[in-house]
Amino acid sequence: MHNNLSGGVLLLKLNDNIIQKIPVFNSAMSISQVKKGFSFEEKWKIKTHSGTELFIKIYDKERSSHAKLVYTYLEYFYSIGLIVPKPIEVFELLEEKLTIQVVESIDGIDGEEYLQRTSEEKQYMLGYESGKALLKIHTLTNSTLTQTWEEIRLTKYNRYLDFLEESNIKNSFPE
Repeated sequence: MHNNLSGGVLLLKLNDNIIQKIPVFNSAMSISQVKKGFSFEEKWKIKTHSGTELFIKIYDKERSSHAKLVYTYLEYFYSIGLIVPKPIEVFELLEEKLTIQVVESIDGIDGEEYLQRTSEEKQYMLGYESGKALLKIHTLTNSTLTQTWEEIRLTKYNRYLDFLEESNIKNSFPE
């Protein structure tokens, strides 16, 4: 488990030195941090001069093998036509002890915002269709990989539970 908090202040991994080492930043017209989502990785959205929008995830050294495994699954899912971000590259910055994952950003509307202003019937239909797609993703196997996507997700959820145990946050709520 990594911790990028120091005295309560969030320490960002992305800095000028790292920006210079990530080729896609050379064509960046705009760069913005993405704070939504449930992963512990630092996330950034880049819009290039050509109009392409890219999504960057920055993984700590301890999560490098996980980053590469996720990327391999993305490549596989993309190759068989599932609606996932198009994988661009994954690479390590050895000196900085970071792994960088670059994918194309998927056009769309923020689901959390959209669901708040749509009917229950539409929400149900979208949830059902999403569930069917997720079932397909979670049951796919790739003979070149050692874990199923479902096993990877369970590992992620177990990490969250470990984090909650370590943080003592559960003791903050009345039973």
